[in-house]
Amino acid sequence: MIHGPGNKGNLNLLYKVVSKSIPWPLGAFDNRRSFTSIDNLCFVIDRLISENIKPGVYHIADDEPLSTNELIEVICETMGRKARIWYLPQKLMNGVAWIARTFT
Repeated sequence: MIHGPGNKGNLNLLYKVVSKSIPWPLGAFDNRRSFTSIDNLCFVIDRLISENIKPGVYHIADDEPLSTNELIEVICETMGRKARIWYLPQKLMNGVAWIARTFT
């Protein structure tokens, strides 16, 4: 996930949910995402263009991936709030998702 000033997408949506003190019901899921800032991405692209770097696949990301739960904790810490993460059973949440998909 690329982050920076004016970014759009899921990170902003998550921030809005957290800022409204809406509990996060997916605490039981351990998902991890790699992040990088737009500044770091631009730096790497500039170097790839301006220097003689071997072609290849390059993974541009911060050192450690974060789970959504960890990200929520970081956001709450910067806001001076306590993270509201609910650890509802995964089977329950999968069932709710199945019902939502089936009847929408």
